[in-house]
Amino acid sequence: MTVINLQKFITDYVRNPKIRRFPFGSIDQYNFDPGEKQLLKDLDFNILNKLAIDLQRKRAKRLEQQFPEFFEMIKYSGSYSDYLEEYLSKFNEAYITPENEMKNFIQFSTCYIENNNLPEYFIDVAKYCYYLSLTLIQSFETSPNEGDIKIDCPLQIVRPFNIIKLNYDFESIMEMIDGERDKPIIRKHSIIVQKDFYEPGDLIINEVDEQLLDMLVSNYSLCEILNSFNNNEDVKEFVIDLYNSNSISHKEN
Repeated sequence: MTVINLQKFITDYVRNPKIRRFPFGSIDQYNFDPGEKQLLKDLDFNILNKLAIDLQRKRAKRLEQQFPEFFEMIKYSGSYSDYLEEYLSKFNEAYITPENEMKNFIQFSTCYIENNNLPEYFIDVAKYCYYLSLTLIQSFETSPNEGDIKIDCPLQIVRPFNIIKLNYDFESIMEMIDGERDKPIIRKHSIIVQKDFYEPGDLIINEVDEQLLDMLVSNYSLCEILNSFNNNEDVKEFVIDLYNSNSISHKEN
């Protein structure tokens, strides 16, 4: 007698909420032999349920820590239990790398939001959480700036960075969740997310004008940027602040 099928059932039962909800409706798919069926009757499901609940609680806690704003919002919407069950049922491997967890999260969340006709701003929050989490695990490719910014030197955005294009004002979404407003503000804009050179566990988030963002991506110099903005002092000060905070640097030839 082998117990391979029984072991598979126990593993699925502990990790998959849907199997746990209807365990005996799923039995046929495991092709138990007579010996395994007898062992199945002797299983202590109370112990299995305690183990399953503990594992689910730990997994949910990790997800909430990795994507906090999204889970605040999904709780606010009343969809938390359904979302979590669907997610954990789909991704029930014993170990998932942070990279794969992030890919699973953004792909699943986007489909879940669309399939359940949830508001469009849910997509913004999912993207925001995904790119913040992604940036934290990426590595620096340059060194901190030395000296002052050179007006004629091409500039570049310091890696790692991720650009997030949002359709809603993010703060207004969080204010809605906190009960401070009835609905979020529609406002298309872009933000750059980067790691802090001196505190790698922290992130620097800057909202950047679309024209200026395109220029930085295209390696314009400060002189070229100021010419395009008619020597606007606010733009000059903002670009210098980006340089001083190591968000942009001189591009080496």
